[in-house]
Amino acid sequence: NHKHIEYGIKTPIINLPNFINIDRYQVCYEPLDYFVYFGRLTGIKGLQTLVDAMKYVKISNLKIIGDGELQEQLKEYIKQNQISNVTLLGYQTTNNLIPLIQNSAFTIVPSEWYENYPMAVIESFACGKPVIGSNLGAIPELVIDSHNGLLFESGNSLDLANKILYLINHPQETIKMGHNGRQQVEAINTPLLHYRQLLDVYQQLL
Repeated sequence: NHKHIEYGIKTPIINLPNFINIDRYQVCYEPLDYFVYFGRLTGIKGLQTLVDAMKYVKISNLKIIGDGELQEQLKEYIKQNQISNVTLLGYQTTNNLIPLIQNSAFTIVPSEWYENYPMAVIESFACGKPVIGSNLGAIPELVIDSHNGLLFESGNSLDLANKILYLINHPQETIKMGHNGRQQVEAINTPLLHYRQLLDVYQQLL
């Protein structure tokens, strides 16, 4: 909303949350020893910052899920820098992706551009996973620091590494944040609530 106002869009601005079919996403509070990024492998998504952060993270494992223009470049960078705990899984179908999220400890959304309402965040919350997100765009409106995830300075790999290590080293707190994320999705991101809010917007316009 701040960016819309900055560019001259007059208030009031109505924020209509995205929605998902929550029943499709089952929670898992006994994660395996890994965390994930899922999405397009493009420069604006902050993947270089994420992989650089892994130079400081010597425990647990990062799985990068998705494809895009940076895929080969990231493979070569990981090999050259001998980063042994990062795996690129490539494109995964939704049926394969959801279990990978469910069994992770947490997810990372390191975007370096102004995300509008990233589905990766609410899909993570739906699986009961906290999110480490960059403090840019709409991400801080969804990720409440120390409540359902952690925020880091966009583009700052050391700050991101510190937040990753914090969640790894505080598993019970990580699980609690995941609970909070799931509760947030159940309260805000249901299809019925979206439908009611959309109708309300139409009624206001009429």
